Amino acid sequence: MSRKKLKQKHAEAYEKYIELKGKRADEVSNTEQPVALRNYQLRKKKIKGVIRKKEVTLSQVLFPGVSPEEYALNEELPMFAELVESKKTQVPFEYYNLPVCSIHPIAKKYYKRKNLGSNLQGRDPKPSPFPVRVGNDGGCTPICKVNIGGTKSAGFACFDDKQGVELYYSRIPNWFHGSRLIHSTEAHNDEYYLYNHLKFTITYKEDSDFEGVRITGFEVHPVSVNHTFDGDLQSNSVIATCNADGSDEVINNPSSYLALRGGSTGEPLSVIYSYEVA
Repeated sequence: MSRKKLKQKHAEAYEKYIELKGKRADEVSNTEQPVALRNYQLRKKKIKGVIRKKEVTLSQVLFPGVSPEEYALNEELPMFAELVESKKTQVPFEYYNLPVCSIHPIAKKYYKRKNLGSNLQGRDPKPSPFPVRVGNDGGCTPICKVNIGGTKSAGFACFDDKQGVELYYSRIPNWFHGSRLIHSTEAHNDEYYLYNHLKFTITYKEDSDFEGVRITGFEVHPVSVNHTFDGDLQSNSVIATCNADGSDEVINNPSSYLALRGGSTGEPLSVIYSYEVA
């Protein structure tokens, strides 16, 4: 829209606002006139600009985090990780206090706008290390390599079914119980294994009533797999148990579980984290 037409549109909106104010129209109900008054008063919060990438609706301004949002296909949309909480203790700790991958560089520019309830509860979600684009599926992708030993391995020792992490994608939560971060099996003498690969299943909805797509579902399936790779790990590094040509699907198989233990001489455990999107 040209600057001249935009100026004319603003002038017409102002004239209508003055006319409605002169009629002493209320600004509370959901009839046409009150809605028009509220839209004009909140116009500066709704327009898009350098920081706000797209125009938002009135409900998104008044109730951030509640109303549905539309996204363009292939748009960058990071997941968020919440505090690690427990029913046993009232003191949570940060997700990134665990020996996991750091925040992905692309996700650092994103800020999750919180509603009043989240602010009062002290919620502070951080971008997760899993870069995802809307509508894009992807096979097994390595993220990083982390050496776990000493105090770092102790971070996982506290987990059980009463503790967990919450991930968000487009404000849809998915709760991770402690048993989905680590697990033990009687067949392996109660040894602990780490879930280092996450399978994300994301569902979308397209409709003529809105532009783009809405995210309607977000599921996570954890897998424990012993990836191995020598040298510096990159997102395009080829790993035999992940993205090599002819490699099998990444599934939970007792023969390839990643045991949460160091080497025989006390060296730290090298863990490669990976993920995929379907």
